[in-house]
Amino acid sequence: MAKKIAQQFVIFILSVSAILAAGHFLFYLILKDALAFLPNFPGFFITIFLSASFFCVFLSQLLISRFENGYVAAFYFLVMSWIGIAWQGFVAYLLAIIIRLVFSVFWPLSPLAFGLIFLILTALISFFGFWGAFSTHLKEIEIPIDNLPDFWQGKKIIQLSDVHLGAIYRQKSMARIVRLVGKVRPELVLITGDLFDGTDGDFSQSGKELLALHAPEGVFFVCGNHESRLVSAGPIEHLTGSGIELLDNRLVNVHGLQILGVAYPKKGVRSFSLTKAIKSLPGFDRQKPNILMFHQPIQFAEAADAGVDLYLSGHTHYGQMFPFNLLADLVYHGYSYGVKKFNNMTALISSGVGTWGPPLRTLSRSEIVVIKLTKK
Repeated sequence: MAKKIAQQFVIFILSVSAILAAGHFLFYLILKDALAFLPNFPGFFITIFLSASFFCVFLSQLLISRFENGYVAAFYFLVMSWIGIAWQGFVAYLLAIIIRLVFSVFWPLSPLAFGLIFLILTALISFFGFWGAFSTHLKEIEIPIDNLPDFWQGKKIIQLSDVHLGAIYRQKSMARIVRLVGKVRPELVLITGDLFDGTDGDFSQSGKELLALHAPEGVFFVCGNHESRLVSAGPIEHLTGSGIELLDNRLVNVHGLQILGVAYPKKGVRSFSLTKAIKSLPGFDRQKPNILMFHQPIQFAEAADAGVDLYLSGHTHYGQMFPFNLLADLVYHGYSYGVKKFNNMTALISSGVGTWGPPLRTLSRSEIVVIKLTKK
């Protein structure tokens, strides 16, 4: 068993290394074309820089998994930001190629014009990527529910998803989230997974901010796939005493509204049935109005058949960066973001608050979902 795990690890590292090496080499060729207007292409310095970039990706992952301090976090942020900017460079180069082809029919672009277009597009896309990642906005949605108790008529609840507290999103990020939630004054806050990024560390300061996350009828949380990566229980322990209640495979009845929590499947689970998970929740009554919290947007039809009224999920980040939004739509059959209807059930897939890997969002924006409940 140990030998098999070791072999899988080696294959994974070699695969990642090959992809990163190919990507860096391709980016070298892109720079060679885009910077052709320079009298002397600085190939030697770019080779050194890209080689350092290749090794820094692995070094940053190693350091952030072993050490917890501001210097390591800053180094990790810089490396991940560079990877994100380089990816935007790929996208910008494709756009510049299209512009060059179009203009070639009427007015061929000079190497200088092409290079400037590439650099400007890379800068603009990257700028909006950082803006999309860190300018969290409140997205307001009104959702009707059958037989909604009078208590909940017109009340607001907050959905937080994919906050990814860790190396990049830390105390200040959590403080900003708490301030935005406080402006809404919701009756209830529901956190649909990936509150933590999956890296162990000192969450004491972020934990203090979690103490300020409050709602009169409670704050509930279910684990996502990134919580399963935590080596220790330390981050989850910060929820203890914070007023945030872990609702993994449990339900609570809040003034006649059932809040259903289903945990993300543990590693090694090959076949997962959301219907079985819902029906196995002690006290579940499909005749009563309910809200399901499950991290991954899957098995919508099954959840609707099980009697779910509102299904809250996240996970996808709506692809985070182009063209991964197209991949997310493909993987989740068009249900990777937004509000979807399945018979009497409403599904809401949030793009989330934080990011994974590069701290950029190009076709999605960091969001906190404000849901106003009404009777259907």
